[in-house]
Amino acid sequence: MRSSASRLGLLLLWLGCWLAAQPCLQAQPSFWQPDSSLNRGRLRPIVLGTAAGVTGLYAGLATVWYADQPRGPWRWFNDGAEWQQLDKVGHAYWAYQESRMMMDLLHWAGLARTPRVILGGLTGFVLQSPIEILDGSVSTYGASSWDLVANASGSSLAILNELLWREQRLQPKFSFWPSPYARQNTELLGSGLSQVIKDYNGQTYWISTPISAYFHHKPRWLPAWLSLSAGYGGSGMVGGYGELPRAVIDAREYRRWLLSVDVDWTRIPTRSGLLRTVLYLMNMLKTPAPALGLEKGKIVGYGLYY
Repeated sequence: MRSSASRLGLLLLWLGCWLAAQPCLQAQPSFWQPDSSLNRGRLRPIVLGTAAGVTGLYAGLATVWYADQPRGPWRWFNDGAEWQQLDKVGHAYWAYQESRMMMDLLHWAGLARTPRVILGGLTGFVLQSPIEILDGSVSTYGASSWDLVANASGSSLAILNELLWREQRLQPKFSFWPSPYARQNTELLGSGLSQVIKDYNGQTYWISTPISAYFHHKPRWLPAWLSLSAGYGGSGMVGGYGELPRAVIDAREYRRWLLSVDVDWTRIPTRSGLLRTVLYLMNMLKTPAPALGLEKGKIVGYGLYY
């Protein structure tokens, strides 16, 4: 749970460092365009800001969060069977987003394609994995090899997109709607805004892809932004792992598979660099739309799913 908050903190801190490093946005007409060659004036604040931000964030976590946690011998903990693996999908999602953004930031700074794909693509894994070192020394947690696998999967997807298509064609997205299960265990599932990162019952993760990208000659009737989206979620999750019989947990929890349409906001043409950046960030989220779902062996229709 705390790793979800730290990933969100990493992302917000990182974006803040990027924007804060540019004091004269309006005075630079070409600010929003990637440089054609290496621009050290852009690269330096990206590297230094990211390094300082990540160091500060993990130092803060070690001091504030982990200082009061019970310590023990460093150990691994197998949590692969918990939460219908939605926490692992969340790890992959955030690793992908961090890798995608760093690749694009390095492109903006004029770094050549090969190093920006390699260095940027590894960013998500590198940023998220140190938390396992901290978790491993807490007796009630333990380091998770499944978290590391999920981190690597998200970063690998960002790299694979670039290698196959030179663009991010398979894009993980996120949607959330509050579930009633949080009231049964607010300590684990949160309340209010914290429910967004704690309540796995309300989270849905998607893979969206623009339909027109697979046509050699795009049909005129097909909007470039129209995407097909496959989603994964779950329900009935209120904890109890290691405390309740596995049969009880399995009878309560279930998975949800979804198929929907989506909007690829990055394919909407605009001349505004600021608006293009806003649309870029919006692409992290799934657009509400009708959907078909498969849950408990039954097909369910949703007039509007989010």
